[in-house]
Amino acid sequence: MKTEKNDRRVIYTKTILTQTLIKLLLIKPFDKVSIAELCKETGITRATFYAHYNSIFELLNEIQNDFMDDVKSDVIALINSSQSHNVQIIDLMTKVYHKKDLCKVFFMHGEIDFHEKIVNLTKESLIKTWYTKYNVKNLEFLNKGSEYLIAGCVGLIRTWLSNDCKESPEEIAIAVEKMSYILQDEFIKSGTSFK
Repeated sequence: MKTEKNDRRVIYTKTILTQTLIKLLLIKPFDKVSIAELCKETGITRATFYAHYNSIFELLNEIQNDFMDDVKSDVIALINSSQSHNVQIIDLMTKVYHKKDLCKVFFMHGEIDFHEKIVNLTKESLIKTWYTKYNVKNLEFLNKGSEYLIAGCVGLIRTWLSNDCKESPEEIAIAVEKMSYILQDEFIKSGTSFK
């Protein structure tokens, strides 16, 4: 991204570009969105767009990175906590709820490699926790088990988003927590081998 001051005009421009790109991505694939269309929808000139970004991909990448930075510490704290996870999951699901259009683009439309980033972020922390807390040392077991647990949680969140978040963040947090505990406990109890 090009360097610039974060004055009110810059903040406004980036905000309107972000909101409009998300709106467009809810109705069409990323490769069908053009800079011309984005500029027309926002009322911002191409020169203004290029003053901030080199491409739509750069804008989308910034949006994704901002969201990842916002949830990263929450995810890591959630995995590493030895206490009840309910409050932490509620906080995380509340963030998803407040950014549900953005999350629909990332989780459901698969326009970018967001799913892989979420899996890798979560998987690394989960493996470290299982390795130390449960003394599970089999790397294949850790990799497959963590992927299975994460896929279940992501699937539940996708379903929630596809239903336009009809349940409250608290309700979905309870479901995620119960599913996580059941899967994690059964996984750990089953041993450290798939054979």
